[in-house]
Amino acid sequence: MLLSFVSCNKAELISDTEAQNILIELMPKAEEINEIIWGKGLPIEPGQDEALKTVTAAQYRTVATDAPYQSTEELKTAIAEVYSDAFIANTVNYTCFEGADDALEDTEAQMYPRYKDNDAGVLIVDITNPGFEITTKVDPASAKVVSAESDNKQTLEVETNSGKIKLVIVKQENGWRLDTPTY
Repeated sequence: MLLSFVSCNKAELISDTEAQNILIELMPKAEEINEIIWGKGLPIEPGQDEALKTVTAAQYRTVATDAPYQSTEELKTAIAEVYSDAFIANTVNYTCFEGADDALEDTEAQMYPRYKDNDAGVLIVDITNPGFEITTKVDPASAKVVSAESDNKQTLEVETNSGKIKLVIVKQENGWRLDTPTY
């Protein structure tokens, strides 16, 4: 009896082709979002002051009017098209929108939100957060499904320009989303 119960609960792997198609759709969006969150960030409107060298806190400037996102709501919507709800809640929100104001005693080690809306509802970015250079490029066509925690949570192995990595994708109500970083 126990044996039949275990076999009924075994997660079914999606096909490698399905995984590849999922990544072909997600990776261009992920590359853009990764640059915005962890990379160079959104551009600022020209003509604004440079960062003050004597200030160690966040210094916010207005995002350029020709940037693809003009509010945190627009940015959050774009991020939700790429990453899972859990990854957003556990990683993205902290890095991008919440930071760690007052969470750390050392003011030079505090992490401020990279983006927020100002009092007028305009998207602003912390120009003291330079991000990092994102060099990893995932080859979606190389995706192989290696395991499944459930029918809706699959682990893939993919080739990148710097070797193989594992990515987790989860199926949510709004489709498949990445549950791990791709940078």
